[in-house]
Amino acid sequence: MELALSMLLIFSVVANGAHDLWAASLVYTAIGILFLTQAWRAARRPEMQGLPLDFLPWLPVVFVPLFLSFWRSVNPGESRMELLDWMAAAVLFILAGQILKDRDRWIRFVKILIPLFWLEAALSIPQFWKYFPAGTEAAGTLVNANIFVSFLLPWLPSLVSQTFLCWKKNNSDKWFWMSGLAANLLCLATTSSIWGWICLIIGFPFFFGLKALNQFIKQHQRLALIIPLALIIVGEIILVYKFSRTYGWGVGNYARSSFSRLDWWAIGYAIFKDHPWIGVGIGNFQNAFPAYKVGEIQSTLFAHSFLVTLLAETGILGLLGTFIFFTRWLSKTLRPQPLAEGRREIVLGIFLLIFFSTISVGLEYFAILLIMAIFLGAAVAPALMTFWKPRPFSATILSLLLLAGAPYILSIFMASQNFVDGREKLKTGDADGAISAFKTATELDLLPSDPHRGLAQSHYLRYKTKGFSEDLVKAIQEQNEAIARNRIYGVLWAELGYYLKEAGRDIDAAAAFEKAGILKTEGFL
Repeated sequence: MELALSMLLIFSVVANGAHDLWAASLVYTAIGILFLTQAWRAARRPEMQGLPLDFLPWLPVVFVPLFLSFWRSVNPGESRMELLDWMAAAVLFILAGQILKDRDRWIRFVKILIPLFWLEAALSIPQFWKYFPAGTEAAGTLVNANIFVSFLLPWLPSLVSQTFLCWKKNNSDKWFWMSGLAANLLCLATTSSIWGWICLIIGFPFFFGLKALNQFIKQHQRLALIIPLALIIVGEIILVYKFSRTYGWGVGNYARSSFSRLDWWAIGYAIFKDHPWIGVGIGNFQNAFPAYKVGEIQSTLFAHSFLVTLLAETGILGLLGTFIFFTRWLSKTLRPQPLAEGRREIVLGIFLLIFFSTISVGLEYFAILLIMAIFLGAAVAPALMTFWKPRPFSATILSLLLLAGAPYILSIFMASQNFVDGREKLKTGDADGAISAFKTATELDLLPSDPHRGLAQSHYLRYKTKGFSEDLVKAIQEQNEAIARNRIYGVLWAELGYYLKEAGRDIDAAAAFEKAGILKTEGFL
């Protein structure tokens, strides 16, 4: 099953981090199938271990705040997709605890992923070199360099550990593991990520454990000085290159404020102050950000800090629930026996990913969330004690329940496809076709605001081209439906004002423009 798990992860990464709905829908389906497969295998094989349940009582600590955040979200459509991502990651966490329960299985799992690092290197090196020295931050198959670094970092401890072990034993796989390590490091170099290298430099002394580190320093005193100096020099080179681009010192092709990240964190804190308990809704930082943007701050979809994002989107309850769950995981994982069984490099990979995600983008993307879930499950696997071995009847009921949920995922995907179709028809001026597509999208999925906004625009277009007064009424109705589903998006209020003014409802139009103006004073428009 390590092969199935690795294929799932490879697809998630190659499909731009599975951030798009079509890729996420396929990953949801694959995780469901994998979960059912493991349940049926456990039911039919007496010798096979069941599904681990140690953390089942602790999952509500995380998910109750997330559901509350979704329930009161400013944009339920966005929150729903992020919540599904977290639910899929929770299932994968349980599966990883069963599938990757010993070191040999973990090594086989990572070994299957090495060709993925080759592919990423083959793509990222030309991406970087194409614009060198002005450069670009290579992203491989992922969306941007930050996500790419989040993908690369957690695997490095396992790659380093297994490469050195193979060389020490003169194993026939030593060149294979070396190629995977080299590809990973080459990819990291092409990202030009100063934060990535800082994480790597801080974590490097712990790659082999403190005992091995002390022994190495005693046996190789000169080399123990050269290696840190080399790491510092590499870090300085990347630092100079990064700031040359930031300030436009003749090397970079753009210049931007070095305080953008601090501005984004300040906005995240401002969102939290207005929604302290359950936030603005999981997955909704990007929707709330424009309403809190002030001045010429660079726009962003993410807070560039998972902690700030979690605080802004899920409030105190979400952050506290996640902290309690992680503390429980840590207390169960950091026992002598699991770490003695080769879990140290997995735990170090988790902390590298957490450290990077506190100062950049990472866990906001589905594929990176899945990587975290796999690492958490694999690290704690040897310490798991409680297992559920389903009977065939239980496995059948579970299969029927998951099968019953499949149409819901399918309807979300089909609604998205109709929305895209409607938007294309709207661009070409086909108001009737756009209305049909957007209406189908609203019937298939009740939560998103965009199809209702598209309907409003389509009815208004038909009103302007054909003069049907009922279309203007419908445009106003649909725009109100869109606002009800995304209530702090100032553009929606401004568009409503235009429709109302066209209808001669000047007082209502003024109120809508005033609402848009309030948001605009915060830099929304």
